[in-house]
Amino acid sequence: MEIFNPSEWERLKNIDTDKAKSEIDRIREQRSVKNILKLDQPQNRSFNKPITLSSNKFNSLIGGGFNPGTLYLVYGAYATGKTQIGFHACVSLYNLYKNLKPHISTLFIDTEDTFRPERIQEIASQGYNLGDSTVFSRIRVLKATSTDMIFTLLKKIDAQGLDKEIKLILIDSLTKHIRLDLGNEEISDMQVRDKLKRILGYLREITRRNNIVTILISQVTGFTAENSIFAERPVMEYVLNHYVDEIIYLSRTDEQRWAYLVNSDRNRNQKVPFTITTLGIIDQ
Repeated sequence: MEIFNPSEWERLKNIDTDKAKSEIDRIREQRSVKNILKLDQPQNRSFNKPITLSSNKFNSLIGGGFNPGTLYLVYGAYATGKTQIGFHACVSLYNLYKNLKPHISTLFIDTEDTFRPERIQEIASQGYNLGDSTVFSRIRVLKATSTDMIFTLLKKIDAQGLDKEIKLILIDSLTKHIRLDLGNEEISDMQVRDKLKRILGYLREITRRNNIVTILISQVTGFTAENSIFAERPVMEYVLNHYVDEIIYLSRTDEQRWAYLVNSDRNRNQKVPFTITTLGIIDQ
């Protein structure tokens, strides 16, 4: 069973190295690794509200916000607002449950070096009148340098029982390393597909069992369908479609950004405009 090393635990818990080592030792002493809490532990029933942005139109499009127990895919071309939606969701989760105990946190798995503390600070202070230090204390940022590492980090969350604390998982982006693997002649397309299926299957399991909101950000393929509503397509779309619950496609023109709900029975193929400001994601 996987277990975090001190440097990973230090980043997750926002503590110094010595304390991280001490806590890891204590965990090992108190619980043998094989008996560490599993994902089928009781859910935090207090976590039942959707994570909303400051755009009523966007929230309405996805059923009132990002709903617990739901696996979302957000994709679009460069600079359409994918990461900005993730940042806003991190701050919104904190604001929604800042007084709840035990604390609720976000796990941000960063594969592209996209996490920007200054942007979190801006949304927190200007959009919610919050102190940035308290928001940062509830965001756990881990770097993932390969597809396999994403899966390993998720398994470690399971092993340490952190699923009880983490109620938003955000991976930015899920498909960066998948795309690199597809270009690696030493790895077959079938192996790449199986890696992605393993990650998605595990994410779907923990999302539903633990009532987590999971937001996956995806790069797009080089193919552009000029006559289609959805001009770009996510990497490995045919695999993603089998696992995610809601797919949100973002596009941009010179004047406006748009969010489309691709596969929902509720608002299928509907679109809404949104704007990115210092307040976060807002209506135009």
